[in-house]
Amino acid sequence: KTDFFTVEIRDWALVAAFTPEKKMVLVKQYRHSTGQELIELPAGVMKKGESPEAAVKREFLEETGFELKKIEKIGSWFTMSGKSNCQVTVFFGKTGQKKAQELDKEERIQLLFKTPKEVLKMIQTGKIKTAPYIAGILAVKEKYPKYFE
Repeated sequence: KTDFFTVEIRDWALVAAFTPEKKMVLVKQYRHSTGQELIELPAGVMKKGESPEAAVKREFLEETGFELKKIEKIGSWFTMSGKSNCQVTVFFGKTGQKKAQELDKEERIQLLFKTPKEVLKMIQTGKIKTAPYIAGILAVKEKYPKYFE
């Protein structure tokens, strides 16, 4: 008999959001599990009973200080199917009105605004190195190639 173990992690959502100038909004923050500052898309876990859409709107406002005026679900995938049942839902978005960041007390987030071509180069050169974010960016590129020309 073989024992199987599952790591229970709450589902989460991320958004590849674009400014009116067609720049992508990225966040740079320290991740204790890796001991590194990582460049990622704005994202966060869903609270109990919260929809992926509500979670991504809330987290985007908290992390960036921007509202999302448009979001569209691109897909939902398991993040580590061999170990966990956790899923990430990926959204395409457009930024709305600028407000103020509402960071959690342990969050130290630097905002980056990059062209889609710069973001693709960051993936190629290893500056963006977290698989769900890379998958999200590439899925948005597949759905909206005009943003990456």
